[in-house]
Amino acid sequence: MLDRGSILARLREIALEQIGVEPERLIPAATLRDIGIDSFQFIELVFLAEEAFEIKLDVAAMRVETVGDVVEVIAGAVAARNGSPQRYPSGP
Repeated sequence: MLDRGSILARLREIALEQIGVEPERLIPAATLRDIGIDSFQFIELVFLAEEAFEIKLDVAAMRVETVGDVVEVIAGAVAARNGSPQRYPSGP
């Protein structure tokens, strides 16, 4: 089972390799905007996360602003894949 630290570590790898965002910038409290991830890069990150974690994410249902929100969504999807209910962070 993946914990949130493992999810964040893998997201850091993906962000560096595929989007060019330095891993140290991906901290849970950082907003996607502050670290320079635009909407197109976010969609790319979602698709790459789906592949990496073998999950499906509903981009339309996602209300994420921070890296921590993204980690929570992925953790929920992994839990759902393993039989637990999936939850998304609620928007502002």
